[in-house]
Amino acid sequence: TPAPAETRETHPLAADAQPIPLEVTGLQVVATLDHPIIGLQGTQTAHIYVRDQLNQGVEGVPVDIEVQYRDGRAERFTMPATNEHGYSQLGFAIGDPAPGMVVIVTLRARYESLEASTNAAFLPWW
Repeated sequence: TPAPAETRETHPLAADAQPIPLEVTGLQVVATLDHPIIGLQGTQTAHIYVRDQLNQGVEGVPVDIEVQYRDGRAERFTMPATNEHGYSQLGFAIGDPAPGMVVIVTLRARYESLEASTNAAFLPWW
């Protein structure tokens, strides 16, 4: 049965709708790379989505990337801040790493006092 008119007016959201949070209290990140296997001297692109506690995109979040090579070398980059959907991407040259040695990419997002990170990996090949 329909709800009384006064209930619809005081509760304009549908029963299953989630209100937009006034503040972000949780942060989660999901990342992918364009090339799981990549040729030497190639360019890799990292994609990241930063979400809040309600799985909504968080805008304006800076994301740091650390690329860790097996020879101990590490390169650091800063992605552009996330857009209104919580998305950002960055391309970077992989140089000349050892073929067949997995490269670990760590992506870390920070928003106010919250931090979330994830890892991705790729394999350089000839």
